[in-house]
Amino acid sequence: MPLHYGQRMSGAVHNKPRMLEQLVASNPALGEAFERGVEVELGTTVWGAFVNGRSVRSLPGPVLGLADETRSFLVGFDRLIVASGARDLAIAFPGWEKPG
Repeated sequence: MPLHYGQRMSGAVHNKPRMLEQLVASNPALGEAFERGVEVELGTTVWGAFVNGRSVRSLPGPVLGLADETRSFLVGFDRLIVASGARDLAIAFPGWEKPG
């Protein structure tokens, strides 16, 4: 659900284990994915996806560049699913509250 007009996220976003617990509780299929070995990295940004080609020839295979609050690192992958999500963000400017 998008956050508008001064709404705030719950305190769970500051506690990764609690946030993960709430995600699994709201989507039981996610719990099944964990049991099958799917790794979920919360609070992690993907800054690049690389494969060998004309400009890069020395990679051991396809890799992702990732960063969290403490480090930047590379992770190899066989298959990549991009689930970027969406976030509604209201930007205030003169007349922004008027229709159209």
